[in-house]
Amino acid sequence: MNRKIPISGSVEMPYNNDRLFCFWTGDNPMSSNRLKALATMENSGLEVTLLTRKNIESWILDYDPLHPAFQYLSAIHRADYLRMYFMHHYGGGYSDIKNINHSWIAAANELKNSRSYLNGYPEIGWRGVARVGGFSYIWLVLNVKKLVGNGAYLVRPRTDLTFEWREKANAVLTSKFEALQKNPARHPEDFKGRWVDGRKSTYPLRWTQLLGDIFHPLCLKYSDHIIRTLSAPEFSIKY
Repeated sequence: MNRKIPISGSVEMPYNNDRLFCFWTGDNPMSSNRLKALATMENSGLEVTLLTRKNIESWILDYDPLHPAFQYLSAIHRADYLRMYFMHHYGGGYSDIKNINHSWIAAANELKNSRSYLNGYPEIGWRGVARVGGFSYIWLVLNVKKLVGNGAYLVRPRTDLTFEWREKANAVLTSKFEALQKNPARHPEDFKGRWVDGRKSTYPLRWTQLLGDIFHPLCLKYSDHIIRTLSAPEFSIKY
């Protein structure tokens, strides 16, 4: 494992990772539907690699440890952070643990044979756009056809997009570090203002603050470097 690659400054990296990463970062067991979905992910044709709290640490690079706020995050926000970390450092595929019914091989080859940064599925429409607020949200909605969804993609590592994704995610956690220490997540899907155990959560992160609020603006910024030919996982099933 190469532990000497710098963590700042864009580096031209080939897309050569045929691994599909997925994460389960909570202590709660997967539901039966989720376990069935995990089994279908082999339909992608990629090597499915499930990362859990038991084995994630072996993948974390010495020169770029997880942000110290990571331990205070909800399971959902841990997965949001980890997909950034793994797509930046390792590249390859990422998917939520959902049913995958189509091969990803053609989409992976298309990315390999291009200079693009990412291949994803088209965002479902304005309802899928991260609610970043103000004119920025309106601009994202108007340009929704240039965006890709957050649930699955193939990514070339260490591009301008992934470096900026990493920097912005870490900046969010640095700005919220003290608040997270005082108000760590109390629910796997905790978010600011959620009702947990009969009272409003004081957990400081909004639902999309660590992923969609960062990722969608970057998709628009680097839209000329994004392909949108990946088949989306099945999102309609209750997992």
